[in-house]
Amino acid sequence: MRRYDLSVTQRVSIDTTVIRDLLGERRSQHMLAVKLFKMADAGEIELAIAPQGHRDDVWEGDVRHDIQRLVDSGRLAESEQVSRVSTVTLLPLIIGHYAEGFDEAWDAVLAGWKTHESKPPGDKDRWHVETYLLDPAEVFITDDGPLLIMCRRLHDEHGLSMRAMRLKEYLESRAA
Repeated sequence: MRRYDLSVTQRVSIDTTVIRDLLGERRSQHMLAVKLFKMADAGEIELAIAPQGHRDDVWEGDVRHDIQRLVDSGRLAESEQVSRVSTVTLLPLIIGHYAEGFDEAWDAVLAGWKTHESKPPGDKDRWHVETYLLDPAEVFITDDGPLLIMCRRLHDEHGLSMRAMRLKEYLESRAA
């Protein structure tokens, strides 16, 4: 099992739940997201987001422009795109940049999704998870409950190298 030294600079992959928390001053986790970005500003961590994932989540509107401003300012990096053509894939892209076996594992977990696990994650969530698998990020942060369940099951049932956690859990692990 891989051990993580959380005291050193690391690359952290986030999904749009973290961005929404950062931008929404009235959201319950706003201050946690601010703290995460302050850690990035201080050079303690590097934050990255799946380009197709955030475009699929927020193709239009203010959040899309806010994400672009974060990327342009250097506070947030965009990972390499997954080599899958879609309405949210922009050219150029690296041929062969995809996680082997990911589609089969994702589909198998969905086929066995349990109703007590709530609504299963949607197709938009696939981008975040597959990009994380391809990216050298050490942890994936999301507060999407079904997506966290999916990540756990992809790890447990299919051996995919996943380390996903909620924003609060990540910050607590850094403080410990």
